[in-house]
Amino acid sequence: MSPLHRAYVGLLFAPEGKDGARTVVLARHGVFEVRLLEFTSRCSVLRRDCDPSSFWIELYRRDTRSCIDSCRCGDLDEAESIADQLVSSANALHRSQAGSGLSPLPAAASWSALGSRCDSTLSR
Repeated sequence: MSPLHRAYVGLLFAPEGKDGARTVVLARHGVFEVRLLEFTSRCSVLRRDCDPSSFWIELYRRDTRSCIDSCRCGDLDEAESIADQLVSSANALHRSQAGSGLSPLPAAASWSALGSRCDSTLSR
């Protein structure tokens, strides 16, 4: 079973957040995480942009608590390549900051150098 499939099953057991979403971490590279999110029906009552029939994969920066990029997925086959790309991006962002001796760059500045495959439409 792939990490994405395990994470998807893990969403069933993940606690629901205050925003009505369940979240499972797929990969972590330093301060960067690739997360799988599923919005519950409670979320659609709280926010209009929630769709409980789909799930999201996001590249998240923990130290700034910000979503760098995200993509809505309709099925796991579609999500597999997106997850691979975001994990690779998280790793590249982490490596670009490791050992530099500098303070981490703001998330947007780091991400802009890599480009984005998905729309950054999910704000958390």
